[in-house]
Amino acid sequence: HTPGRAIALDSPSQVEVAARSVPCPRCRGALRVQDHTAETLEGARLRVAQVVCVACGAGRRLYFRLGGAVLN
Repeated sequence: HTPGRAIALDSPSQVEVAARSVPCPRCRGALRVQDHTAETLEGARLRVAQVVCVACGAGRRLYFRLGGAVLN
C-alpha cells in the first residue's frame, strides 16, 4: 500500500472504518487505527492512517484519497 495506490473514499469519516477492514499483511489480524492525518504526498492531498495489528503488533501506514475514484 503506497501513496500512489491510495484507497478512494468519499469522506474523512470513512477512514477509520476502511482502515479496520484491511487485514494485517503479516498475520491477517485486525488493525486498530491509532491516528489519521491529512498530508500531501507525491503531490496529492491524502489521509494517512497510522494502524497497528491487535494480534502481532505490526505497525503500518494506510493511504486514502478523498473525493471518490479518479477516472482516467
